[in-house]
Amino acid sequence: MHRAAGCLLALIAFFGACDKPADSSSDPSKAAGSSPASNSAAPANGVPAGTPAAGDSKVSPTSQPNPNLRRAETLKGAWWELDENSSDFGLAWSGQRRSHTFLLKNNGPEPLEIYEMKPSCYCVTTERLAARVLPNRGTSVRFHVNLANRTGPFLESMTLVTNDPQQPYIVMEMRGEVRMPAVQEVIYDSSLPGGGDATTLGPVRGMLGLFGKMKRGDVPLKRILRIRNTSGAPLFLTLLPMFPENSRFSASLKSTIEGEEYELTIDGSPPFGEGITEAMISLQTNLQGFERFSIPVSVEVVGRIEVRPNLIVVNPNRASVLERRITIRHDGSRPFEITGLFASGDNFDLRMLPRDPTLPNEWRAILRLPGPQWVPPPWGEIIRFETTDAEWPVIDVPIIADRDVPLSPRPESAPLAWQPGMMPPTP
Repeated sequence: MHRAAGCLLALIAFFGACDKPADSSSDPSKAAGSSPASNSAAPANGVPAGTPAAGDSKVSPTSQPNPNLRRAETLKGAWWELDENSSDFGLAWSGQRRSHTFLLKNNGPEPLEIYEMKPSCYCVTTERLAARVLPNRGTSVRFHVNLANRTGPFLESMTLVTNDPQQPYIVMEMRGEVRMPAVQEVIYDSSLPGGGDATTLGPVRGMLGLFGKMKRGDVPLKRILRIRNTSGAPLFLTLLPMFPENSRFSASLKSTIEGEEYELTIDGSPPFGEGITEAMISLQTNLQGFERFSIPVSVEVVGRIEVRPNLIVVNPNRASVLERRITIRHDGSRPFEITGLFASGDNFDLRMLPRDPTLPNEWRAILRLPGPQWVPPPWGEIIRFETTDAEWPVIDVPIIADRDVPLSPRPESAPLAWQPGMMPPTP
């Protein structure tokens, strides 16, 4: 009798255990270390790790719960997933560009909206993104990094802001090691007494072809750069034509130690007009993977009033940074006030920031573009500042799609209608 009762209890315990749901601690898909490229606990293929193959006769492939199905049943809204969240480009030369395509999928039952793109630095760009990803559909995110003036370990990221209710931020990273094939430094500057010495050259040693700001545009400019080989192999350089060809800058190159060291002389011939004068020097090399590198050259003649930027470009082929800052400053000789702030379109968020008491000659405004897919019309848009200055009563900052394409005339169907921005309260 006791033996029969014991057997019966054992059978009840056995079948009771079979009816219990699987212990989550034994589900490999719930273990720490699940794919960081997804905001779910499941791998990208939706099958928990350790699930037997369909041909395994010992255990049914559906005997373990699928976390993807559990989430789809319990959560609404969009649900993003990346094929990977980090790409390592390995070793690259400074000045090169590296790109990678991330694949983004929406596993949720509702559309995934991409509101904004936030790069970790200006060296990061993406091609224009889809504003919406439909359920069970995917899109690609093309990520570019510019390695100019970078050396050593590299890690930068791109963040997308979405409507995923559980994890709205999608972070993609690119990493690698950046090496400099040649070290460049300024060894002579005509603006310094005697061309400079070890002490006075310090502030400009790494500025290379960037001459900075000056108040007069009738001053000749000259710098000599030393280019020293650090590639580990003989380096042979050839100077290519200056761009643009009619630039006010010119350059010459000579070898001082064959295969190891060069001197690049940059001359600037006045007059330089008010604003920024730019050019580009390009050098061809014998190094595989680093066949050419460029040295930007510029000088800015600062007027009484400085506007930064004086032109906003929204490239239709690149994902846009939505928030832009506009700074206006004067040299203090004839102070003025900004009395009004306006936009030529009604879809901008535009506001003037409160004045910084430590910067009495400066104003700053914040412009937020309508959205990541917004592109300026062919005739452009304008941000306008009204001032009390007799010479500059109005300061306009155009917003365009391409600086090399002339603007179209504004059509009668889109009349100019100024919309006021938000001014700070009067103290």
